Amino acid sequence: MPIKGLSERKRVPRLGKIHLGIKETSARTGNPYPKPVDYFVVKADETTSVAAAEAFKKVYGEQPRELDIMFHSNEAEEIFPQWFMLYGAGSGLVRMCDGENAKVWGESGMQECDCLCDPDERECREVASLRFMLPKVAGIGIWQIDTGSVHSILNINGGVSFVQMIAGRLAGLLLKLRVVPKEVAPGGKKKTVWVLELKREDSTIYELMEQARTPMQALPAPEPMDHQEVPSDLFPQAATSETRQDDRGAEVSPSMEEKPPKGVTTPSVVNVAQTAPAQQPMMTEAQAQTRIRTAKTEEERARAWSDIEAAGFSTAQYHRLQHIATAKAKSLRQPALTAPRE
Repeated sequence: MPIKGLSERKRVPRLGKIHLGIKETSARTGNPYPKPVDYFVVKADETTSVAAAEAFKKVYGEQPRELDIMFHSNEAEEIFPQWFMLYGAGSGLVRMCDGENAKVWGESGMQECDCLCDPDERECREVASLRFMLPKVAGIGIWQIDTGSVHSILNINGGVSFVQMIAGRLAGLLLKLRVVPKEVAPGGKKKTVWVLELKREDSTIYELMEQARTPMQALPAPEPMDHQEVPSDLFPQAATSETRQDDRGAEVSPSMEEKPPKGVTTPSVVNVAQTAPAQQPMMTEAQAQTRIRTAKTEEERARAWSDIEAAGFSTAQYHRLQHIATAKAKSLRQPALTAPRE
């Protein structure tokens, strides 16, 4: 006898992650930092077993720029989920949103609220995860690529929409996923970055439509996304030269080796050496901002500010938080709780 509410539920395992960069060590500081590369990277780590990594390299070698992929679902949101994300040091995901509605994680668990970011000074960054099968690689399951590149997100969204429009479905069609060069000009200075692209250049539109006539039922959903798993490919924006106008960028400088990617509140995303524990605040500044902005009553605001005052923030951080708290008090028509720090 099947178990009602359980037996009909099915799940496909994730085999591993494919990365878009490598970790290098700064010759100046000795700290590791993420460096984008022009090929797909698969290595045995906490996300990918030794067997899965070896199976991948047996087909594609060490530095492929093109993969043969199939999608497991006809739902674009299941294939390529994308959110604004903010990660904290040692605390995983702090919050995620779609630009309007947010989910915030704190001491009391997850709460839903309106988006907390200033659209002009957004703390979170775009993060998308492409999920697909590799039909030529041994193993039954799903592979995943995380990206924070707006160019890559636009390219994949466009490719998925076009295939769905032509073929009427996404599941089971053989497609090509590539890492391709794109010229950008942040600050007026041209340079090349490498982005994802979804194409099928070896077939005509008619051949793709013919392939789509072969029936294939979409597979069960893969393992749920673990949003607390910090993507290792959240490169500093300068490293990928992406800006909001030109997919967000600034010229790469040596100091970027030590700066955290936008969307990560401290250098912990790549385990960059931390400051001595005694100098570390008890919470990150982003977490403090979240506490201020989600407090709705005067009592909640007072408790949040008491914790902030005890957290050990620098004077500059304290003044930034004070500014946010004052604006919040005005919006709630409540008295300000803060006093200037000398």
